Amino acid sequence: MEFDELKIIKDCRRFNDVVRVYLNRTIFNNSPNGIEVCNAADIVITEDVTPEMILEKLSVANCARVKCGSE
Repeated sequence: MEFDELKIIKDCRRFNDVVRVYLNRTIFNNSPNGIEVCNAADIVITEDVTPEMILEKLSVANCARVKCGSE
C-alpha cells in the first residue's frame, strides 16, 4: 500500500484553520489529552502557561507564529 499522507488522529482539543488562537492555563488544564493547532496565523500562549505544559500537551503544525513568555 502507498499513501501520500498519513494523519494520526488522537482524542485531543483541536483548533484548525483559524487566524488566531489564545491558549491559557484553563484551556491546558481542561485538555487532558492535549491540544493540536493546525493552519493558524498566530498562536498566543498566556504567561500563566508553563514550559512543561507546552511541551507535554501542545502540538503545532503549519502555523505562522507562536507568541509566548520568555521561559
